Amino acid sequence: MVTPVYICEDRSELLEQYKALIEKTIIIENYSMTVVGAFTNPYALMSAARGQIDAGNSCGVYFLDIDLNSHVNGFTLSKQIRKIDSRAFIIFITTHANLAPITFRMHLEAMDFIIKDNVDDFNNRIISCLKQASIRALGNTDIPSLTIRSGGERHLYKQADIIYFRTSETPHHIDVVTTTAFNSLRSSLRDLQDSLNDGFIPCHRAAIINTAHIKSVDFGNKTVTMSNNDALSLSISGAKKLSAYMNSINNKK
Repeated sequence: MVTPVYICEDRSELLEQYKALIEKTIIIENYSMTVVGAFTNPYALMSAARGQIDAGNSCGVYFLDIDLNSHVNGFTLSKQIRKIDSRAFIIFITTHANLAPITFRMHLEAMDFIIKDNVDDFNNRIISCLKQASIRALGNTDIPSLTIRSGGERHLYKQADIIYFRTSETPHHIDVVTTTAFNSLRSSLRDLQDSLNDGFIPCHRAAIINTAHIKSVDFGNKTVTMSNNDALSLSISGAKKLSAYMNSINNKK
């Protein structure tokens, strides 16, 4: 699968420079990537990304200027990208080195934070990001994933990253708890069940757990503790299903 690459920079002369460098690197290194578009408008980027994701091309590489001279800055744009492309490779570009800590405070999971001032270092960092994204994208090809539709959007998750699903406090929504994020999506547990493999078990009617993330089980108190230390209740049927699953695993050893 060809990995889509997106660039967003409000200064058109810089945008063309980034695009030329990225396209040259893709050709020289023979990466399975293509520049879908270079945009000065963040809304145009989101429109293009949605089109690619609807066509099945997720896990894109996004080079985002932070100050976009728009109501939407690079940080806000990255949050919107994560909602539709959860495995995106996001690289921030800026002249403001002091903004780097914000990416950690906001849990934006950026691949890199590149400062524009040093041209040689800037170019090398762009090339390095493309290399790392290419390696990771190739490594993800055989990893089971799950697509959840929410309204008009599609959200892609690696199944191994999902800790559990639960019914949200928001009506007609579910919470998706993963190793790196927490999202509330308009969907239902019933809609999910047919798309999940046998490693996912309903522990009660309002939650489905990934057995790979079970830390401990207390059948006496009917609770299961997950890898993130969240403790969930076990219903009678949930305890039976989990017990049967654990017995089947033990019998295979």
